[in-house]
Amino acid sequence: MVKILGESSIGSNLRRIEALTGTAAIEDFRNARAVLDRIAALLKTSPEDAPGRIERLLADLKAAEQQIKKAQSAGQKEEAAELASKAERIGTTSFVAGEVPGRAVGELQKLAVAVRDAIGAPAAVVLGSAADGRAGIVAAVDKGTATSGTKAAALIAQAAKAIGGGAGGRDDVATGGGKNVDGLAEALRLARAAAEELFR
Repeated sequence: MVKILGESSIGSNLRRIEALTGTAAIEDFRNARAVLDRIAALLKTSPEDAPGRIERLLADLKAAEQQIKKAQSAGQKEEAAELASKAERIGTTSFVAGEVPGRAVGELQKLAVAVRDAIGAPAAVVLGSAADGRAGIVAAVDKGTATSGTKAAALIAQAAKAIGGGAGGRDDVATGGGKNVDGLAEALRLARAAAEELFR
């Protein structure tokens, strides 16, 4: 008995075949069958029906993930609309600053952009959060504001220092983070002070 494991090129017109032979091949087949039987038992089906069962489970999982994403998107839109309703005018710019607990920087960034878009230009948003022992802060401005000279990072440059970090990113979206969770309130205060200076 021979079980081919693979083949490859080792030079011009030369191929290498790797295989198991004799008892080693038989043992490999036995191991493979044992794995298949274990999978079938977990799926509560026969080994022959296991592939189809896995395909259906993966399809169900994908559908469930899409529903979760839709629900999260709807929830984010509601939250963004609520935060946008709290916007104040600084000069001609609508400004929102607030703490949203338990959000990682990536989630915070998506929410800040959603709030900015819900407000409409000209707008600037600064959100802060603490999660997993770290503080994060995000600023988002509309592209018109960024183009006219007020970059998102300018809003949180000093604020990020209050949480023990720095700020950076694109012109319209900037993020910062650090380990000083207790400095988050001060960071948001500094961000608002920066907005007052930049937009008045």
